[in-house]
Amino acid sequence: MNDPAPLNNEISRTKPPELPTVATTDLTLHRVKDALELKPFEKIELPRKNGGIDIAALIKIGKGGTHDVYRIPNHSGYVIKINRELLKRRLQNPDPTLPPEIRKQGEQYIADEQEKRNGLRTHFGAEHCLEEELFIDKITIDTEGQERTVEAMFTRQTTGEGFASQTKIDMSIGYEKSALEAKKIHRLFHEIEEDKELQIIVKEFLNKFKTYVEIYDFIPDLVGEENVLFYKKDGVWTYQIGSVLKGETLSQLNEALKILETDPSKISSERGKKSALANGFAVGRLVNTLGAKLGIGTILPITSIDEQRLEKYSDLFVPTPNLAF
Repeated sequence: MNDPAPLNNEISRTKPPELPTVATTDLTLHRVKDALELKPFEKIELPRKNGGIDIAALIKIGKGGTHDVYRIPNHSGYVIKINRELLKRRLQNPDPTLPPEIRKQGEQYIADEQEKRNGLRTHFGAEHCLEEELFIDKITIDTEGQERTVEAMFTRQTTGEGFASQTKIDMSIGYEKSALEAKKIHRLFHEIEEDKELQIIVKEFLNKFKTYVEIYDFIPDLVGEENVLFYKKDGVWTYQIGSVLKGETLSQLNEALKILETDPSKISSERGKKSALANGFAVGRLVNTLGAKLGIGTILPITSIDEQRLEKYSDLFVPTPNLAF
């Protein structure tokens, strides 16, 4: 991160469309009220050293495609997520503080991301969504034997009871064509056949997934582990939604499908289109197969002709890691 442009390219995102009046009337009063009265995160003291969050005092518990996840000592209800590539860029910059223009971009990015999350909580219900808070702070870290304190961006997230549940079923998929045969997805399909109550809650999620994409344009990310979990709470099936807002939209997917139809070679040079195709195809295969199995039809509008083109040119749109928080 040696100049404003790279970070700007990473953190700039299109704001979600405003919620139409007709869609708002379809939401329960409870959920609208909940969305308007979102409670702020509990104030907690993070371990600090030399003015920054002391990464050595955090406990690393996971590693995703882009983020490292840390537990906070004495605060089991929260985790801290750090984007590895963005932190690496910050450490390469000799200036420990963000330039004013970059900070302004970061603050706008945080505001836009919070708006996205508010929409997710409004639509699916706050009881189903993990709370997330993005913020800018300093971090103190030892790199190559040298201690550095630099400003960076973090995500604080509630842990969620679904992760610890013995009944949890992971609804996630990979990019492989045979991903629907993966063990965790096979289990979901098998459990649906055996459990009528699970069928009902999966149908609820899929119907809300479909209308969420139609209203907000964003395609919830089901690529990666445990972004959506089904589990039993007090003996009743429910679901937990985690970090599913990664940037891809239905508009991007539709634009990319048009390019794929007319000139597939252009896909390689457009990062957003590549990611939209890769993630849209993977997510679409999963939700549409589930939709067909449960008798509720197409969830994500990908046709059989689209799928044939996607498979034919799949080597053109291997996804590029999403560096933004």
